[in-house]
Amino acid sequence: MSSYCQRVLYQSNTGNDQHTGTTKTQAWKTFKRLKTLDAGTTVEILEAGAFDQSMLIRASGTEQSPVKIRFAPGNYHFYSDHVEKRQLHITNTNDRPYEQKSIALFFDSCRYVQVEGTGAKVILHGKMIETFVNHCDHINISGLSFDYNRPTVSEWQITGVGEGYADALIHPTQSIASATALLHGSEMAGNISRMVIGRY
Repeated sequence: MSSYCQRVLYQSNTGNDQHTGTTKTQAWKTFKRLKTLDAGTTVEILEAGAFDQSMLIRASGTEQSPVKIRFAPGNYHFYSDHVEKRQLHITNTNDRPYEQKSIALFFDSCRYVQVEGTGAKVILHGKMIETFVNHCDHINISGLSFDYNRPTVSEWQITGVGEGYADALIHPTQSIASATALLHGSEMAGNISRMVIGRY
């Protein structure tokens, strides 16, 4: 039997960081109060919403008493302006190797942590790293999915081509003006006199 105290902490967009965090009606508002978690702690994220900060977690669980973080279902929007940033070298996206990278979910020096998404979706606004697991041991993340509000590269679907024309669909968040400018700067420009652009 574990000798660690089993406790539950709550976070809610309608909470208050001056609360105790120990009941649903006393939930904390931000992730800042969740930064350091002891063995046996369960964190309940009560609802989805918009966040202008990282979820930065430093947790010390054990095999018998892991730290658990549970997300309620829904869309979690993370905005890059005020999140944690680190200089990270990533081989397939390292066009600016010395630039600080923005991070949405940041697990730092954690041991025995279980993250349960239960169908939660993390949506990133701005160029960000979805999850950074740094110097962690026995961490399990399940049930979370990730997407970008606006893709970091332009997306096209060519739906029809013919002599001197092409029809294309672009991502809903991309402006038609930027798509047109991209087309005029591409190798296709000299072969196309008409292009119909819509959204998928």
